[in-house]
Amino acid sequence: GRPLFAVRAGVSAEEALLHVSLLLKCAEETADEITSASGIERGLIWSMIHSVEMARAVVDALLDGAGRRGGVAQA
Repeated sequence: GRPLFAVRAGVSAEEALLHVSLLLKCAEETADEITSASGIERGLIWSMIHSVEMARAVVDALLDGAGRRGGVAQA
């Protein structure tokens, strides 16, 4: 019953948030590449991009509040 993915013991919340921010940035860029769809699919893709961008903004704001961005590139 162990999870497939887990945060190692000793990893700080800041380190975890930095990684989440990078994962969300990759999701944004990937979704941006598939926006050639049309109709309802295109709207769903843009909705997903917007949701990922908002989630990344929250993570980045938390990191900014910690005062240490650790080199995360901002879009």
